[in-house]
Amino acid sequence: MMKNLFQLYKAYFANVVAYLAVTLLYGAPAIAQINWQSSAMQDYGKGFENLRQALSDDSRIRGVVVIHNEQLQFEYYRQELNQHTLHDAASVTKSVLSSLIGITTETHHLNLQAGIRASMEQYPTLQVSPDMSAPTELQLWHLLTLSTGYAAQVRDRSGDYFAFKRTIQKGAALQEAWQRPRLFQPGQGFVYNNIEPHLLSILLTQLTQQTAREFAAKRLFLPLQISQYEWPSAGIDTIGSTDLKLTTRDMAKLGQLWLQDGFWEGQAIIPKQYLQQATQAYQPVPSSGILGKLGYGYLFWIVLSDATTPAAFFASGHGGQLIYVVPGKKLVVAINAESTDAQHATGAVQTARILKQHLLPIFEN
Repeated sequence: MMKNLFQLYKAYFANVVAYLAVTLLYGAPAIAQINWQSSAMQDYGKGFENLRQALSDDSRIRGVVVIHNEQLQFEYYRQELNQHTLHDAASVTKSVLSSLIGITTETHHLNLQAGIRASMEQYPTLQVSPDMSAPTELQLWHLLTLSTGYAAQVRDRSGDYFAFKRTIQKGAALQEAWQRPRLFQPGQGFVYNNIEPHLLSILLTQLTQQTAREFAAKRLFLPLQISQYEWPSAGIDTIGSTDLKLTTRDMAKLGQLWLQDGFWEGQAIIPKQYLQQATQAYQPVPSSGILGKLGYGYLFWIVLSDATTPAAFFASGHGGQLIYVVPGKKLVVAINAESTDAQHATGAVQTARILKQHLLPIFEN
């Protein structure tokens, strides 16, 4: 009996020590999880009524989830859809990949200041001829901030997507990445593209001996109870820039995880320090101006705060896919919309207008 009692005390103190170690390293963890019970929704007056009408009038919108103070406050789906429907998250994928890279900085000690070329060449399968290798001055964080200085494969974003798809389908990402025209020195500008995040997915496969999809399944999706998703591969590597499919609720879960500094139910999923670095702006970027002035972090878009705009960050995808996080208001918004090639630019603008005109004002006070 005494032996069993000793084992219980030993296990208890081991858990206490582990908790204190996590707290010292990352700060006090956020214990809360999302309360999905609609009965606990707060009264926001006619704000959500007006929002629902605006969404009904916009046939592009597929799903919207609003989380405020860890509580589901609003949920909307187009008539034939529901909370279990998978949506193409498009380039929201990039921010999910960034989260995985953040995890590897702890689990596999990935150094973001390391050279791209040196990081790749330590793996025989990633070695290419010297004339196709990354310049030695480029570092991994340049891939995360899209600031390598190289042009997109095609200037138009939709065109770049198809050029990227052709490249990865023939397994030529490593060979073609640095054949693009060079526009500026590393870290001195921003060029949105798809091939650079995919290089991070290729590196992650070698570093972890798992594809990004497999690594996400264990390290990111499992703790958040995300079980319904699709994330295709090109060859052996998960597509790092796009094509992840998620439910709107699961997109909101990711936003809540980011809001909580990478903690979920008391467990550190993503290092807090990494997320703090990932969600600060390193380069100003062009924008429609609807959401204010924007910058770019580690595959996250950053809203630069001013007198009328609270600081925020978001993951954004083709046609108006969005995970929008406002830390100061403990607010997370996930939006899915129809995504066609013709609607690429207008879809993103329309989603931003709905957010700015009909949703964010509900939480101004």
